Amino acid sequence: MSIQFLKKSAVVGLLALTGCAYNLTLTSNLTGENVATGTASKYGKLISITLDRQIYSGHYARSAQGPVSLASFAASMPTAAGVVVGVNAVGTETIAASTANNDELRCVFNYSQDTQQGTGQCITQGGRVFALTVKKGIQL
Repeated sequence: MSIQFLKKSAVVGLLALTGCAYNLTLTSNLTGENVATGTASKYGKLISITLDRQIYSGHYARSAQGPVSLASFAASMPTAAGVVVGVNAVGTETIAASTANNDELRCVFNYSQDTQQGTGQCITQGGRVFALTVKKGIQL
């Protein structure tokens, strides 16, 4: 068993034990189909998203500077800088995640405590853009 697999398994196991959970769904901007799912934990702010049979693991955070644009947040990815021109999402929450192969995913979204839901947008290192939906899951 590889160390990367064990790390990913530990993240998934920790998500199941941390209390408040959130369900994440990525929807294709081209087809409108749900193409990825994931979870986020309130405690530790860990996320795990499965997209194209790859697991993206990372963290989410509230921006201390206020709203962040996806274009500026994704500009730090090695190959996304030239492909974020048409992306105009802005949010107060951010997600930074990567695979074992160091493929990156960046998201921005807004979350409402009142409705227990959020929406935003994500972009992969390769420039694929998705709509993001966040919904509060079960309380453990």
